[in-house]
Amino acid sequence: MGPAVVRNTVRRRLRALLSRSEHTFALAPGWYLIGARPAVAGRSFEQLSSDVEALVASVRRAQAAATPSTPASTPASTAPTRSAGPHDPGS
Repeated sequence: MGPAVVRNTVRRRLRALLSRSEHTFALAPGWYLIGARPAVAGRSFEQLSSDVEALVASVRRAQAAATPSTPASTPASTAPTRSAGPHDPGS
């Protein structure tokens, strides 16, 4: 990406953007690895902010797609029951 000064500037900008308490940049807890290409060093803070917003939106969509939807509640009459099998010591 360039000299250490440039890398550290980009790192500080990304950290500042991602640590914002605004809803726009809030991510679910987890580990994220964000890489930056050399062209990032030439982008303004506003441009980088827009890029990060798009990145976070993409991560949210991927998380939503990967999270199976579960029904809010299952009535007791339709809840699956566990039957004791031949190898079940609890029977």
